[in-house]
Amino acid sequence: MSGLNLPSYEIKIAKKRGKNAIFDRLRKRYLMLNTSRICKSSK
Repeated sequence: MSGLNLPSYEIKIAKKRGKNAIFDRLRKRYLMLNTSRICKSSK
């Protein structure tokens, strides 16, 4: 299997209301980071 040639990406994670939030560059806002969001992004 060959690897992907993707540009590097800096993940921005911040605490919002006591929970972790990740910055979405397309929407230009922070989204709450939960287990379902992690599973969808890893597929």
